[in-house]
Amino acid sequence: MRSTKQLVGIEGREKLLSGINKMADAVKSTLGPMGRNVLIQDEYGNVKTTKDGVSVAKALYLQDELENLAASVLREVSVKTNDVAGDGTTTAMVLAQAIIKSAFHYINDKSLNAIDCKRGIDYEVEQICSYIDSIKKPITLSDEFVLESVASISTNNDPVLGKMLAQAFIAVGESGRVTVHEGKSVDTYFQKNEGISFSRGYTSSSFINNMKNRSCEFNEGCYILLVGEKITDIDSFFNFLQISQNREVKSPVLVICEDIDEKIVNLLAINKLKGIIDVCVIKSPGLNLERRDLLEDIAISVGGKVISSTEGYSFQHASIDDYGFAESIKVTDNTTTIIGGAKNAEKFEERIDVLKGQIEATEEQMLKDRITERIAKLKGGIGIIYAGGSSEFEIAEKIDRIQDGIHAVQAVLEDGIVPGGGFALLRYRSDYDLTFLKQAITAPLVQMLINSGFHKDNTSNFLDKMKTESIEVGYDIKHNVRVDNMYEHGIIDSAKVVKSALRNAGSVAGLFITTEYVIANSEYKEQY
Repeated sequence: MRSTKQLVGIEGREKLLSGINKMADAVKSTLGPMGRNVLIQDEYGNVKTTKDGVSVAKALYLQDELENLAASVLREVSVKTNDVAGDGTTTAMVLAQAIIKSAFHYINDKSLNAIDCKRGIDYEVEQICSYIDSIKKPITLSDEFVLESVASISTNNDPVLGKMLAQAFIAVGESGRVTVHEGKSVDTYFQKNEGISFSRGYTSSSFINNMKNRSCEFNEGCYILLVGEKITDIDSFFNFLQISQNREVKSPVLVICEDIDEKIVNLLAINKLKGIIDVCVIKSPGLNLERRDLLEDIAISVGGKVISSTEGYSFQHASIDDYGFAESIKVTDNTTTIIGGAKNAEKFEERIDVLKGQIEATEEQMLKDRITERIAKLKGGIGIIYAGGSSEFEIAEKIDRIQDGIHAVQAVLEDGIVPGGGFALLRYRSDYDLTFLKQAITAPLVQMLINSGFHKDNTSNFLDKMKTESIEVGYDIKHNVRVDNMYEHGIIDSAKVVKSALRNAGSVAGLFITTEYVIANSEYKEQY
């Protein structure tokens, strides 16, 4: 049977706010250098501890349908921020809670019109983001102290992991990729491997074999089949695929193709579920003419050959030797990482020389830049941090922190840094008359102070004093001391993370603010 709950106006907004507060209060206890851990037990009885905001948000479900509806929508703030910036999930939720709570107060007493309020928030959020852009500092791989500071903060103020992450990014270079794997011992260490990574994910979630990370991972060797056209011929494709399974040691297969018929993808998924063949399919990276070139780059990296009937080399002409091979691969919904490809060193260097020759032969700067990027990706490699620990519980918690650190470093390399600890938002000035938003954007700083031991009643005086200071002056919450230059003390935030958190918080706040009627449906069993 279906049960429906519905509320309207102030009563509906109060119920929504109750759900928002329950979700945000659980998440924001983790915020900042003095944030606390959250202990989580899943539906199977597995227990983990985490300081990762998005992990807490994903684990919390409320019994009341209307409150859970609000919590579910708010959860998307942290998930979306994590998807875009890879960090700042807790900050986004704290901002959203503060904006919604303040806006509801004014809307309920008729001081503000909901639609005008939303428009004002949208406008002011973009003004704040422009302000962030005006004060940010660009960062490169030569800024090791900054990378180390950012990584340390994001790994729950772990200087050892922070230093390791900074060194890993420097080791792989601008076009390399850093990732984290579960270690086999108590030690945590970094290892640079030859490999290649690109922005393409699996064509079907049916290929996922690691549900926790929602990824497809082959860690004990993998054949790689490269096809430079759309796969439409089921018989010839499956016949060639079967060749890889005729050896004594069967290995999974990663198929990289320009496109593939949906019926074939579904058939592969069924074969995978039945245990007939372990496979994953992705589409080749790049666009148009560049796609074939990138496929050839991958082929050189893994010791394979591109199969294409348009080039006169179809499945009927190919043999087992045309498969590439790699020690391991990892495919997520948007990235593929290939490690330890069985490349021929001589052919690999020849490929690099050919690309360098193409750079010299062209006068078009855009083309020069693209080829230079391809060379860097081929030579950059993959950095793997193996997370060690004395138990699965400890390793899982460390992996969460390392992933946060990786995302944070990627964000600062992409879009620079601003003063950290919420101080960049504290010093924003605007002539726009939206007082509650100006107060709401200080919420992350206030929460960090509370988590460090400040009494809530004392935070207002502290904020008033700090607002008048110069942009670089701040406060070291961990050591409870005022600092004259936050950059020098490594108290910094990613500009991308701050903007992403603010935009997502403003977006979901606008949704709640303009909601007048709330309906939640649920299923229940009749009792006889």
